Amino acid sequence: RQATNDAAPLPYRYALVRRGAARFYRVPTAVEKSALAAHLADPTASPLPEVVHEVLDGDYFVALDTRAEAKPEAGWVRTLKGRVLGIDDVTVQETPRLVGARPRDGDVAPRAFAYGADERPLYRIHGTNVVEVGVAEKHARLVVVGEREIDGQNYVIDAEGRGLRRDHVRVARTIARPERVPAGVRWVHVDLAEQTLVAYEGDAPQLMTLVSSGREGYATVKGTFQVREKYLTTTMTGEDPVDGPYEVDQVPWTLFFWQSYALHGAYWHDDFGEVRSHGCVNIAPHDARFLFEFTSPDLPAQWHARRRTRGSWVHLTR
Repeated sequence: RQATNDAAPLPYRYALVRRGAARFYRVPTAVEKSALAAHLADPTASPLPEVVHEVLDGDYFVALDTRAEAKPEAGWVRTLKGRVLGIDDVTVQETPRLVGARPRDGDVAPRAFAYGADERPLYRIHGTNVVEVGVAEKHARLVVVGEREIDGQNYVIDAEGRGLRRDHVRVARTIARPERVPAGVRWVHVDLAEQTLVAYEGDAPQLMTLVSSGREGYATVKGTFQVREKYLTTTMTGEDPVDGPYEVDQVPWTLFFWQSYALHGAYWHDDFGEVRSHGCVNIAPHDARFLFEFTSPDLPAQWHARRRTRGSWVHLTR
């Protein structure tokens, strides 16, 4: 089914599935539920009922079909792909709140984003005097006009003298356009060391935000590429050596740029600024939608994807 075409940061509602939950083809009968319980207690003694599509023993996220005519009976939810899950087996996901900075014309000042903890100390800095005056919430940002070391601690400071510890922030900075990227086009720079992204039109930044790239063992590729496939949504699956199988349904605003590497929206976490992916670049939904619509190739109305084309440039450095 076509993703919604309004201005929402996510095309669907999503849910995390409890490990070990069963996904059904339809709402099971009482007899079928008893047969499932018997199978789970002793798989060798009782077959899996045919009504069961799969027992989800891993990290599974699903997109929910919220249309009134698609809702099953009370106590159940239906997925976008037509499967059924018990309502107690899912946790509806809240949309991550991060929204990146949208610089005005000519504004190339760095942006510092608080990350990691839910709150970080906020300081008033005057000369070498540092006074804690409050807190900065997770992903709060400062327009950086300077950095200073005071008593062995580094701080980023804004024009009003407010500061955050440098090790509590990620700093998004503009860079010179790479030689391979033509003048005047739209392009994206991902700083893998800093976990930041800056999108440009020509040499002017249009978006500055945080990302989450590949964690240890799943390093995100470096280099200069072009978007080659664009999907409103696509499902991603795999096997993690620690956490087991995973299936992330209807990953939104996906831009593949090389092999299976992509920039895409992430609805399942709010840890932007920290590495945690299997190699892709996770972006908060508000910013991912902006980037999807900002970059080429364009996606015609009512299309879900576009492939085998060359679009905006993506430049990844560390």
